[in-house]
Amino acid sequence: MRKIFLLLPVLILLASIVPAFAGTITVTVTVEKKIYYIDEMVFITVCVYEDGNPVSGATVGVEVRDPHNNTYYVNSATTGSDGCAIFWFKIAEGSVAGIYKVYASTDYGGGATVEEPEIFIVNPTPVGGEALPLDKVSLLLNIVSTYGNIIILAIIITLLLLILTRKSKE
Repeated sequence: MRKIFLLLPVLILLASIVPAFAGTITVTVTVEKKIYYIDEMVFITVCVYEDGNPVSGATVGVEVRDPHNNTYYVNSATTGSDGCAIFWFKIAEGSVAGIYKVYASTDYGGGATVEEPEIFIVNPTPVGGEALPLDKVSLLLNIVSTYGNIIILAIIITLLLLILTRKSKE
């Protein structure tokens, strides 16, 4: 009986130390592709890892926000043996074009969220035509994001030169 009383404080001490040595929980989120059109299915994969190992049976949640930061899609699921859960939904007619953000989290191991949201773009089909192929849209977005300020500056300089040449002809 005395041995049990001596063992009890050791067990209590160990129980308080174990949570401090719990593994690092990581949540990842990926989308199948970066650009979607109206009526296309979006597939999102959320995975949970503890010290790099997949966690089976963890509850995960996903939230998709539209370009105006409104909630577009919310759902939850349980991870499988690979540590992942898959979500899917259809881009509805009338959806706002632009950049959508995907957030994910788990309550496993005290909870964790993705560090940075995953993003994808909704590109509506132009009226009377077909949507631009993925490579042209990517190229256009890349040019605008990379050289946007330079393009605006070039337009302003061109307009100023046109104004100055017009005044010099008068």
